[in-house]
Amino acid sequence: MITKENFKEALKTLGFEENNEILTKTLNNATLKVDFKAQKLIYPSDLIINDKTTCNFEKPENFVVFECVHRLLNQGYFSKHLELERKWQLGRELKSGKADICIKNNENKIICIIECKTPDNKESKEYSKAKNLLETSPHNQLFSYYQQEKSNEFEQFLALYTSEFKEHKVKETYILIGVSKKGYEKASSAIDAWNVWQKDYHGEHAPFGLFEDNAPYEIGKKKVTLDSLKPINESDLKSKYHEFATILRQHNVSGRENAFDKLINLLLCKVSDEKNNSIKDKENQELQFFWKGFTFDEPLKFCDRLQQLYQQGMKEFLNEDITYISEEQIEEAFKLFKNKKNETKDTIKEYFTQLKYYSSNDFAFIDVHNEELFKKNFEVLLKMVKLFQNNKLLESHENQFLSDLFEGFLDNGIKQSEGQFFTPLVIVKFIINSLPYLDKPKVLDYACGAGHFLNEYYKINPKASIVGIEKEYRLSKVAKVSSFMYGANSKIIYNDALKVHKGLKDFNVLIANPPYSVKGFLSTLNESERQNFSLYANCDEKSLESINAIECFFIERATQLLEHNALAGIILPSSILSKDTPILYTKTRELLLKHFKIIAITELSSGTFGKTGTNTITLFLKKKSNTPKEHKHFENLVNAWLEGDFKTNGDLIGQDYLNAYCEYRNFNKQDYKAFLQNDLLESLKENENFKDYTKAFNALYKEPKTKEFKELNKEQQLALKEKELIKFIKLKEQDKMLYFCMTYHQQERVLIVKSPNKSEEAKKFLGYEWSSRKGSEGIKYLNSNNTNNDNEILENQEELKYEGLKNINTPLYNPNDLDDKTKINTLIKSNFNNEILQIPSELKEFVRYANLVDLLDFERLEFNKALNLTSKNKVEIKSKYELVRLGEVASIDWGNTKLTKEIYKENARYKVYSASGQDGTIDFYEHEGEAVILSAIGARCGKCFFATDKWTAIKNTIIIKAKKDILIRYLFEYINNETFWNKSGSAQPFIKLGSASAQKIPLPPLEIQEQILSHLQELDIKREVSQTKINALQQEITNIINNINAPLRKLSELIKINTTSINPLETPNKKFIYIDIDSVNKGTGIIDYSNILQGSNAPSRARRIAPSHSVIISTVRPYLKGFAYIEKEQQDCIFSTGFAILESSELILPKYLYFMFMCLKDLMRQMENAMPKSSYPSINKKDIENFTIPLPPKELQQEIIAQIEILEKEIKTLQNELNTIAPQKERYLKEQLGLE
Repeated sequence: MITKENFKEALKTLGFEENNEILTKTLNNATLKVDFKAQKLIYPSDLIINDKTTCNFEKPENFVVFECVHRLLNQGYFSKHLELERKWQLGRELKSGKADICIKNNENKIICIIECKTPDNKESKEYSKAKNLLETSPHNQLFSYYQQEKSNEFEQFLALYTSEFKEHKVKETYILIGVSKKGYEKASSAIDAWNVWQKDYHGEHAPFGLFEDNAPYEIGKKKVTLDSLKPINESDLKSKYHEFATILRQHNVSGRENAFDKLINLLLCKVSDEKNNSIKDKENQELQFFWKGFTFDEPLKFCDRLQQLYQQGMKEFLNEDITYISEEQIEEAFKLFKNKKNETKDTIKEYFTQLKYYSSNDFAFIDVHNEELFKKNFEVLLKMVKLFQNNKLLESHENQFLSDLFEGFLDNGIKQSEGQFFTPLVIVKFIINSLPYLDKPKVLDYACGAGHFLNEYYKINPKASIVGIEKEYRLSKVAKVSSFMYGANSKIIYNDALKVHKGLKDFNVLIANPPYSVKGFLSTLNESERQNFSLYANCDEKSLESINAIECFFIERATQLLEHNALAGIILPSSILSKDTPILYTKTRELLLKHFKIIAITELSSGTFGKTGTNTITLFLKKKSNTPKEHKHFENLVNAWLEGDFKTNGDLIGQDYLNAYCEYRNFNKQDYKAFLQNDLLESLKENENFKDYTKAFNALYKEPKTKEFKELNKEQQLALKEKELIKFIKLKEQDKMLYFCMTYHQQERVLIVKSPNKSEEAKKFLGYEWSSRKGSEGIKYLNSNNTNNDNEILENQEELKYEGLKNINTPLYNPNDLDDKTKINTLIKSNFNNEILQIPSELKEFVRYANLVDLLDFERLEFNKALNLTSKNKVEIKSKYELVRLGEVASIDWGNTKLTKEIYKENARYKVYSASGQDGTIDFYEHEGEAVILSAIGARCGKCFFATDKWTAIKNTIIIKAKKDILIRYLFEYINNETFWNKSGSAQPFIKLGSASAQKIPLPPLEIQEQILSHLQELDIKREVSQTKINALQQEITNIINNINAPLRKLSELIKINTTSINPLETPNKKFIYIDIDSVNKGTGIIDYSNILQGSNAPSRARRIAPSHSVIISTVRPYLKGFAYIEKEQQDCIFSTGFAILESSELILPKYLYFMFMCLKDLMRQMENAMPKSSYPSINKKDIENFTIPLPPKELQQEIIAQIEILEKEIKTLQNELNTIAPQKERYLKEQLGLE
């Protein structure tokens, strides 16, 4: 807005010169002056002014009028043809009126009336009000003025104008209405004229035609050029989202995805139009993607222009041919037609019109199959065109608002489908910013979808040459349009990335989220294309339709497309790391290990991609610089060893790989060398791995039936069998030695990142969650700037999502510092350069380094090259007793995989075990006697339960039963340790049957086992006694509280809630203790104060202050009793808005209030009744105020507190004793077994 305060600065930007507080400018032989001392606006003497009140500083509107006059003079209008404040008598309703500015022609007739208004701001909306009145009511000033000066002899116009001074520029906004076309001549009143405008011309107005490059006095006669367009700005974000949604709602357009498709087609037309005109001289430019109004345009002609632009765009940008037939082509077709030429042509043209326009097409927001529906669709189409026709999409630089706008439309316009993930921008940004910066790289996304990866990469590196491949037709269009929106102009290829494309090679960056699990994908390739993949040799031609491992072929495609030392970040299903069958997966891992260095692996939870539920990993890879040479060299090296040649080892790179291998596998080097020279010594046969080989060989070995074999004596037959055994073992060992050498050779340690398993923790890790709440579906960023309400999640409109993204709080990356060393992306980026950064303490629960060789399990009989992210660096168990595999001393089998919890019956006869423990009963049993039930998957994976009597175990469990030489109780005590088990997976950890069987345990003699159990049983009895006493004391506390006989009082009369809050973001460098819901131990009142964070990283819910002697109540799932009493306020401690902070009045002691919440059954009943029946049950402030509790006098309250505190002291002593039992058992076991 132009005000007294900024008026002088605004004038100077317009070229006014100052002299003694008077600013002057002369243009078109007319002088404008502003006297700041006298506060007067001085116009040229021949400019007619009917009311001098427009010449002072009293009203801000006067500045707008002055600026508009300046603009008119600058345009070339003569001052003698301008008149201010012309007055008319308008009748009873509008009384008299004065037009701000009138423009006259040489005959002194008014050709344009301009009404000036101040721009919209927080205090007033004068321009919007006037515009709304103009559009909705015939009783407005402009049409009333027009009726007084109406002429049918020349064109006349009305304009509503405003201007403002913003960002050191004067910017105008106006609308122009032509009122001299057909229909207006019959209007006898202002109301009639307004009705003509509304009905015949649909109330249309133009945002140009008065200024720009128009010649003076030639109003409205303008070709729309690129200079007429304006870039998208911040204020457009909200308005365009709102307008788009409003249009769909007004016209009952229910298919949001279809609407988005048509919008993409329109944007493609728009981009094509701008590009066509950008290569023309300004004089020859004329935009076709522009509705000129019903005065100058026709619906069919406009649709024809759109179709032509669409054809041009599809051909130029995606190399796709679209059928388009113009009227000129029909005219050409009838040139040689002789009989009844015109009649036939007209008939054909009518049919042509019906086929071309009156049927569903690329711009049909609603179904079209006749003329009436065409008209209805055209209403929608026109509004959509008007959303963008005045804006410029092609920029010479990136327009952040334009890309944000497109992301908003895209988020609601595309849904997920089979085999496709539309990668959340958090993950896209994380992956891209984990790769080292390259100068002018060639970047590829070979499954680019909507183009997220490509556009985000362009933002950080505009010098990059970017290519995307997309097989899905619609998405390829989206990707191309989005690249224009970002200013990237990426090359988008509409085709299958698994097919060969000329010139596609030698990329040095690959970023992608390729499809996975797509059945029949191989049948879409011809035989020649399939033969391009080495993996195809492992496919059965008869099963092409059922093979769905498309992700494997995309990995091999990466080996073909990338040059040496290229970087890659690829999202894949977690199963790619460990899946055994089909063999394609093992062969794929071989390709990975042969061709790439594995720099980092991040495993993300199932919530990363919304409802897809698939656990994913991101592989950060670096293509080996000498791939064929290195792999071949190691092959030759291993082959030499197998032939007993150990000299070649010294010629490699100075490392003794054979020594390293023997040490890693716990083989005696000399014994192993002897084996390689075909001498299998007894000492090596006793090795557990060689025992397994021998067992497997014996199970397969069949004596030859030949006469020659039968003629051999027993010793010779055994020697021949031994020779075959050595061949068998060498074949197994050859594979292991080769991949040991390749992985041991990698100098870079692998950075392993694993997101948390629990839902709430996973959301914090990602920085977002998915909402399915009606009207607010989609991604919700955990935004650090939301202070508007108590919600845990920022739930604003679409236009605010991307503001949230800019301030997201996640350990993955810092949006404001992409080299932040406390974030995971920087650790990965450094690891690419073999620079090992110290892992910050706040990341240690998610991140660790590991040697690549340690991720492979060389102990497996069938070496499948699985990469186990839960494997720790190799640790050898040492005991004074023999170590045996669990499978040797116990039978190990799955629980009944066909049974689920659906079979449970309440109060049935027999116990049933799940992965959660003994949690139900049923009417039948499958096992009898003692056994260990192992939780094999999920949150309790690795936990053991001891089963007795008659019982059943359902899916996701492993049943372990003792064989001879071991006591089941001893077995239970040793293996009931979650850290003992070798687990796979992360978001959903699991234990494999073979892995469980291979775990080693010490096996003392039976009498020693019995001695151990005797002592452990004494400790268990001690624990049971302590627990029984604790339970009795807790019940006594509950009885005291529930036996209070006193009047009931509402809590609103006794407490204050949430009186103090702060915003840590206001002190971004200060450190705070943050208490969230999980920091309070459920049912004990114990608070974990260890969560320290900086103010700048505080989540939006970190706001509450808990003063001394307050009570904190978790409002989310209060039945879990996440309650605590604050004895003394902790300095710089903030609590989540998920807590209600209660402060007592003089009527109630705070600790009495705490005991009410912890123990009063009636209060818990009130809380449960107040909670909504949903997946997120909670109570609110109003609920708490309405709760009632018994309130005795304060003296009695104090007595109750004193009684309970004595009992609590006893409980604490017993609990401390109880807490020592488990460590005592662990120490005793270690001592007795001689464990190191």
